[in-house]
Amino acid sequence: MYGFVLDIYNNSTQPLNYIFTWSMKNGTNGDRSTQLWHFIRDNTIENGATGNVLDTYTEIHGVNMVAWLRYGQPSQLWTVTDTSIYCPGSVKTLEIAGRNMTTDATVIVFLLNGNVN
Repeated sequence: MYGFVLDIYNNSTQPLNYIFTWSMKNGTNGDRSTQLWHFIRDNTIENGATGNVLDTYTEIHGVNMVAWLRYGQPSQLWTVTDTSIYCPGSVKTLEIAGRNMTTDATVIVFLLNGNVN
């Protein structure tokens, strides 16, 4: 995934919006605020535009990753390794659906299995 970043679907500032990949925006091709993510000391990953955090929100594997209100639940706490960003509380990792290498790829949560995706 070269040149793509995490973005919030439709630049929405509302909670429970899907996360997908998109080309990095700059001052000439759109507002990039929904593409800015901060790794917070409490182990959440917060969106700069909304203040919402990445949340696995369900036990089902393969569902869309969402940004949701910060509640400090285990489903919102993340660990970054050399090969993944995973949520120990749900034993899930961020993954690109279908290993899609194009823009507008859906970001899902899936069981942490050691694969690099």
